Amino acid sequence: MRKRMLEIILSKMNDVPDPRPDLEQYPTPAGIASEVLFLANASGLIEKKKVLDLGCGTGIFMIGAGLLGASSITGVDVDPKAVEVAKENARMVDADLNTDISSISTFMTSDVSDLECLEGEYDTVVMNPPFGAQKKGADRPFLDRAMGCAGHIASLHNLAGSDFVRKRIADNGWRIELEERYRFPIRRRFEFHDRPITDIEVILLISSSPEHR
Repeated sequence: MRKRMLEIILSKMNDVPDPRPDLEQYPTPAGIASEVLFLANASGLIEKKKVLDLGCGTGIFMIGAGLLGASSITGVDVDPKAVEVAKENARMVDADLNTDISSISTFMTSDVSDLECLEGEYDTVVMNPPFGAQKKGADRPFLDRAMGCAGHIASLHNLAGSDFVRKRIADNGWRIELEERYRFPIRRRFEFHDRPITDIEVILLISSSPEHR
């Protein structure tokens, strides 16, 4: 599948109803999501791999990974409404494209800190965790759980707070293999937003554990 085609498909994902500002429920732009997935796939981290999406929201990363040939895809979100939307989006893609994404999908309603998984249970975590705008360090449990569940991580982070992320990755013996920067548009979504669109600089970090370099 070409990247442009994947972007078009992912742009049709239904959004989470009644988004919660405390969870920083902002949809990942389809263009950024498709770029992240293609870069991860080019590094051998998606096709025929077990992929986990922490804070899956609409399911954009897990569904995109499924379309790129992941052997299994798992989405986890603390918001049950988001989990239902992710399920609906998987069914919609199956109906539109005659695919069978739902059959390789697992959906969980859970706080990431409570998620139980064996070390190496998944091959790759692809995620867009909270940037910490509402709660400082909100991405920390996502990163920690990702490092405990998989050997590779492709994650988006606020560029302004990326020094902390880099240190935490290094302190756990992991190594950053690839970096890319994007401008992430945040559209007016909550009452405290005073602009139609605010662009935030984000960074993609693809990192590997010592055992998977």
